[in-house]
Amino acid sequence: MKDFLISYNQMDQEVAEWIANLLKGQGYEVAVKVGKYQAWEGLVEQIQTMLHGWEHFVLLLSDAYLEEEYAKLEWGVALCGIPDGVQSRIIPIRISSVRRKGLLTCGDCIDIYNMDRKRGEEKILKELRQDRANEARRFAYSNGFGYGVRERVCLNTHVFPKPLRRNVEDLLSQRMLNGDAAARELLYQHNLRLVINMMRRYRSYAREIEVDVLFRVGCQGLSKGLDTFGETEKKFSAYLSRCIEREILKMLPEKVQASLY
Repeated sequence: MKDFLISYNQMDQEVAEWIANLLKGQGYEVAVKVGKYQAWEGLVEQIQTMLHGWEHFVLLLSDAYLEEEYAKLEWGVALCGIPDGVQSRIIPIRISSVRRKGLLTCGDCIDIYNMDRKRGEEKILKELRQDRANEARRFAYSNGFGYGVRERVCLNTHVFPKPLRRNVEDLLSQRMLNGDAAARELLYQHNLRLVINMMRRYRSYAREIEVDVLFRVGCQGLSKGLDTFGETEKKFSAYLSRCIEREILKMLPEKVQASLY
C-alpha cells in the first residue's frame, strides 16, 4: 500500500504542499487531494475510490476544511472501510486553532498551528516515527475492531450528513423517480444515518460480525430501498428503514432471526 494521502481545503494548499514535500523527503509515497469532487452523484463511491490503496489518510484541520459538507462524509467512509475491506488510518493534523468536535475529539491529533515550520516539521516527524515504532500505540481511528473507539465512532450518526427536511426529501424523491441520478445520490447520503440507527438496534445480536461489514450490508439495503421506492409508498424514511432492516437481519444467525420474528 502507498503511504500518505492528504486531504485539505483549497485555501490551505500551501500548507498541504509543505507537509507533502516534508513526507516525500523522508522517502514516503505521498499524494494531495484538495476537497473537490466531480459532483454529488456517486460521492460515496468517489471517496472510496480516492482512499483505495492508501495506508494513511491525513486530514488538515482548519476552519475552511471543517465547514465543507464533504468533510464528515470523508471521515465516515474512511472509518467504515471501503468495499474490499481495507481501511485507511486517519491522521488529523490541526493547522489552525479550530475547536475539535464530535469524532475528532476521541483520537490523537498533531497540533502544529502555533509553531513555525521548523518546529512543525519536527513535531510531525516525531509523532509519525513514534506511531510506526510502536504498533500498539495507534491513533484512536485505528483498524482495531471490538468494543473500542472504532466501533463507537462507526455507530455515531454525526459522521454522516443530517436528514433532509420533509419538503426537500419529497422533492428529491420525485426527481429520483423521474430518473434523476443526482437526486438519488443526495437521498442516499442524507439517509445513511438510518443505516447507523438500524445497526445500533441489532448490534447486540451481531457481535461476531465486524462493524464495517454490517455497515456495508446496511448500505446495500438503503440502496435497494431507493431502487424499489414507488409513489405508492407514503413514508419515505420508514420504507428505507425496513429495507435496511431486512438486509441486516439476513446477516444474523438463524436462531436469532427466528427469535426476532
